[in-house]
Amino acid sequence: MHTHISTEQISLALDRRLSPQEQADAREHLTGCPTCRQEWDAWHVLGNRFAQAPLIGPAPGFVQRFEKRLQQRRAARRGLLGGVVLLTGSVSLWSLIALVGLIFGVSWVSAHPAWAGSVVQFAVRLAHTLQPLTVTLRLFINGLLQIPTPVLSITLGSGLLIMAVIWAQLVNWQRGRLSALPG
Repeated sequence: MHTHISTEQISLALDRRLSPQEQADAREHLTGCPTCRQEWDAWHVLGNRFAQAPLIGPAPGFVQRFEKRLQQRRAARRGLLGGVVLLTGSVSLWSLIALVGLIFGVSWVSAHPAWAGSVVQFAVRLAHTLQPLTVTLRLFINGLLQIPTPVLSITLGSGLLIMAVIWAQLVNWQRGRLSALPG
């Protein structure tokens, strides 16, 4: 059976990367096989064209444009990380402020019982005024309570994550707009 030389072997032979014995076997095969000889000649011509072709450098300003783009990507990553840190800090700060406000409110109401009645009356009047909203809110909360806890947790967590990503993208977009301004 007559086996042809593979393209890989031809490439290695042209690059003189075969052992002397393999090189001799390839030369011997090429003298007796016109199919392989034709492929060898085509690869040889192609190799000569590449060897004689002038080297072409990158377009003017290529390195500067590449480095600028690389810096922009690094800045975008830092901006995204900064946005996440800012979001986490903001949520923590506002949660702390709400907790302090709640503690102060409860302590104030307990220290001024007469005012507590006024605050409760105001809340009742507000609730009656906003009754359609409270009914809708109650139905919504009852609906949420019917959802199994894992599903609710995953849904709320996913929603918060999506909101955080959107917020970070908006911060990043705004930062990009500001950095594009001259000056």
